[in-house]
Amino acid sequence: MRAAFIGLMLGLLSANAAAAPSDSIRLLDVDILLSSMEPSCTPIDKPIEIEARVGAFQPNVPLGELLFELARQAASKQANVLYAIRLVATGSPDGAQAAALAARCNVPPTQTSTGMIVPPALSDAIRDSTAATVFGLTPRSPTDFYQLGDKMVLGDLSVERLQQLKELVLSPETYEDPALRKSCPFLASTAVQFHSNATGVWWVYSSLCQTAMIMTDETTMRSNPAFVVRPDKQQIISEILLRVTQDKKDGSSK
Repeated sequence: MRAAFIGLMLGLLSANAAAAPSDSIRLLDVDILLSSMEPSCTPIDKPIEIEARVGAFQPNVPLGELLFELARQAASKQANVLYAIRLVATGSPDGAQAAALAARCNVPPTQTSTGMIVPPALSDAIRDSTAATVFGLTPRSPTDFYQLGDKMVLGDLSVERLQQLKELVLSPETYEDPALRKSCPFLASTAVQFHSNATGVWWVYSSLCQTAMIMTDETTMRSNPAFVVRPDKQQIISEILLRVTQDKKDGSSK
């Protein structure tokens, strides 16, 4: 299991390296340097060692949760850079444990954006998409977590609703404070595939926990954190997606 986990970690690093030229991602206003053993800036004080453990009594641990917990602990200590990430231990019942160095540097303030939720390459692909297809998802088994399952096409979004959904999916206001996360397995129930010239990107929703994630394909689901969708935004998104189904029925009845 340890070898498999390390393989997944390396896959995560290479995937993010492709998505972000700086080989880093940002969570909770913390820059996570995925493959660097040195900080990207000059620390104000001496860097501190932090550890994170997630997934107790779980046979598999989403890597996104491990990175998120490292970022959360770094942010709680007023650090804004995380680097030298090492896997310490894996395996139920203790879960997965990782260690890293955290530091605080003087950096220009940045405006909160979808960069803290999804890598820029994915958000740009959604923003540039010219069409989108809505799917209903059915798990192949009751424990088919972190997989898309069987897909049924519900319909395509109109130009107007596509723009509405893009704004909602990419807005940080759609999601709860990332620090307030549910400990809940991601069982996908609805998905929207955004089509662009560059690549296809999925926004996937789990009605079980009211959480959503953005990803390139099913193989990246375990390495992506799932964010809680605000109740008022859930309702708006549901109305948009329901309208797609209704339009399809109206079209077939003509």
